[in-house]
Amino acid sequence: MTVSPDVLAGIPALPAAVSKVLEETGKDEPDARVLTKAIESDAGLASKMLTLVNSPYYGLNGTVSNLGQAVVMVGMRQVRNVALAVGALRSIPGIPPAIVDRFLDQAMVTAKVARGIATTGGLSPQEADTAHLGGLLRGVGSLVALRMGERNPSDVDIAKLSRIVLEFWNLPTPIIAAVGDSAGDFPVGARASTAAAVHLAALVTAGRPGDACPQALAAFRLQPDNLTAIQV
Repeated sequence: MTVSPDVLAGIPALPAAVSKVLEETGKDEPDARVLTKAIESDAGLASKMLTLVNSPYYGLNGTVSNLGQAVVMVGMRQVRNVALAVGALRSIPGIPPAIVDRFLDQAMVTAKVARGIATTGGLSPQEADTAHLGGLLRGVGSLVALRMGERNPSDVDIAKLSRIVLEFWNLPTPIIAAVGDSAGDFPVGARASTAAAVHLAALVTAGRPGDACPQALAAFRLQPDNLTAIQV
């Protein structure tokens, strides 16, 4: 697949509500009320957020009826991650909502597996959170490829397109690296990393654990046949 110079043509900046969420959660002492208000300012984002928080992914007891409750129950970082994923995937123009929702569902699973791999592999809680966010955002590259008419992009193309868009959105470098470096070309002796966790998680979600990079598996002391046994 040839990545043309106009990849970013028509792709808007991240929604203002998502930018505010990132700004607030980047502070040393973020305010849950500010975070909630930011998400509530975008009705579409707020509605989708509540749907996802009430999905089997979180397994909460009872129904979360408002975003303030969601922030308390799943935590500000989790809310930030999902808000960014929803805002990012919805920002790729020309993709039918039903397809975006399908990618969001897949992203939630990939993120959960990525966090599990990172955690069991000894990465720090912050790195595990970055891996989780990387799993959520990897679909950006897939949607951009679909917008360009490519229905079966390679892992390399997905990572490349994701990096271009995430850099355009000026996301933090660790997040860009977790997605942009997840294509699978890891050197011999590579250490466990967020990118390797996202790489492995994406293949698990796609039902392709046998395609996992041997160096990424070795970094986490895993084999293809026990990838899906990761506790998440």
